[in-house]
Amino acid sequence: MTEYTKFGLEARKILILQRKSMTKLAKEIGISCTYLSEILRGTRKSEKYKEKIAQILGMPVNELTAEERKAN
Repeated sequence: MTEYTKFGLEARKILILQRKSMTKLAKEIGISCTYLSEILRGTRKSEKYKEKIAQILGMPVNELTAEERKAN
């Protein structure tokens, strides 16, 4: 089973609610679906793209990334 960060879980929930695929989101951002998946799982640290993901999905990126920093 794939384990996502808190940011990744929230992003996936919103994607499902918006009926948007990860492939479509990745294209909107300008990255590969694989790279997007790695960001959501936390294996790639990319604040720049997290901000873009949050903006497109309407997420509060600062709150979610702050929670992840506390957990680490």
